[in-house]
Amino acid sequence: MFNKIIKKLKKRKTLKKDDKSPILRIEHALSADGDGETGDVVFMNPHAQNILNAQQALSTNGSLEKVLGHCPEVIPGQSEMTVDSIIEAFAVKHFSKVPKEGDLQLSIHLKDVQDAIICDLLKLVTLPKEVWFLESRIECYHQRIFKHLNQILLHIRTTEQAFTLLDWVVHSYSSQEFKGHPNLKDEALQKQDLMLLSNYLTHATEKVLPIIQEEISTSLTRILQNEECSRDIESYSGNEEAFVALYVDAIQCIDAVRKTALKISSNFKTKVEEVCFHELHNFIKMYTSAEKKYHQKQTQTDKTILHSFKTFNHCVELRQYVQTTGKNINKRLYTEIISALESMEASALKVILRTLMHRTEISFKTYFKKGGHMENITTDIKELLDPIPNNWKTQEFYLLFQTVVNKAYESILTLYLKCLVQSNRAHVMKAWPDVGKRVTQDAQLLDDMFQGLNPKVERKNLILRNVGEILECSSIDTVKLITANTLKECPIASVDLIKALLRWRGISGKQL
Repeated sequence: MFNKIIKKLKKRKTLKKDDKSPILRIEHALSADGDGETGDVVFMNPHAQNILNAQQALSTNGSLEKVLGHCPEVIPGQSEMTVDSIIEAFAVKHFSKVPKEGDLQLSIHLKDVQDAIICDLLKLVTLPKEVWFLESRIECYHQRIFKHLNQILLHIRTTEQAFTLLDWVVHSYSSQEFKGHPNLKDEALQKQDLMLLSNYLTHATEKVLPIIQEEISTSLTRILQNEECSRDIESYSGNEEAFVALYVDAIQCIDAVRKTALKISSNFKTKVEEVCFHELHNFIKMYTSAEKKYHQKQTQTDKTILHSFKTFNHCVELRQYVQTTGKNINKRLYTEIISALESMEASALKVILRTLMHRTEISFKTYFKKGGHMENITTDIKELLDPIPNNWKTQEFYLLFQTVVNKAYESILTLYLKCLVQSNRAHVMKAWPDVGKRVTQDAQLLDDMFQGLNPKVERKNLILRNVGEILECSSIDTVKLITANTLKECPIASVDLIKALLRWRGISGKQL
């Protein structure tokens, strides 16, 4: 029997030393002699021994085709096939084809692939180990999986598809659900080619980042277009949703992508953040440019103030978001984004204060010329300065709004004194013979109004209270003392303005 086997083996192709998958021919001579008697043969060559072991195992378990259920047209003539090629063809046959682009329901398709692989492996492990050679055969499945995933990658067109694919590779491919089937307990199934996995993830990340970036760019452009359509103040007056839409939509657009990327991996999230904030930077540059052009064309009205507060609010919220979430992006990109937003904030505040001063100056001049009630002016100032309902204000906005109130308070007090000294003293004295007391009362009304806007505002009305005393006092020495204290204790009191007040009061430079 031994001589017959040797003669049969000599007819085979010589096996290479590094050939890990020797050809296994289904020949009865390997298991029995010409009389049909089975013999125990042991070869020194492990490849030849595997051949013998495989045939002996298959003689009782049937052919691979029978066990795996292959069709003759797929594997014609099993006697001419290797175990590797049979299992490779088996894997190819049972992998689902990549759906057409329009029919790519990726999560369902990947689940089908996963189920098909487990089903195939359950069939393969019923084969004897001599045929299965599990550790080497499982590599065929890993390679086939990534060939299939590369084909899928060619059909990825949306961020959602990109995330679904990468999430499956990172989580489902390595999950116990995939490789932890109770009937697939062999340690070989737990092993994966980490280099194959790493290379694919690197390649896939490079492919999907431009897709993600383009989709973010499209979404942010659409947000800008919506903002252009709602520039008309009336379209969002009293409408909180329209007032906050730009920054809310932009942040949601970026944040949704960031958070989904983090579920895949922190390293992937970092790469995604870079493209997200790059597009956000472009978005901010286009937005601030459009806003500056818009403000240049507008007249100084209460509607201008409301729109400027809207701009200010957008910039504050976007800056706060970037400062909180963009710490890991490129430093230059981070600095440019923050700088652009801070510049727009400052510009919006200037528009608010300039418009407020313009409107209030008209009111003060009329007040000192024709008389009237300071309560009417303070009401107008409050409405101009605080057109936004409190429930619209975020904590960050409210903190910065306090800064606006402080600056407005200083400007209004200075403006009051400027309009007073520019007025006709005879007209003012005719309306209010006790003009000193009137100024003191006005100082209190203004302070009450600003305290109402910001309870933490520093009391700044000392300058007007001192002005009231200067106008009431008849002693030159006392006026000198009050004037010195005013210049010392009131930073907003300029020497030129105090001199103008004294001249208006009728005190000459020689007297002082």
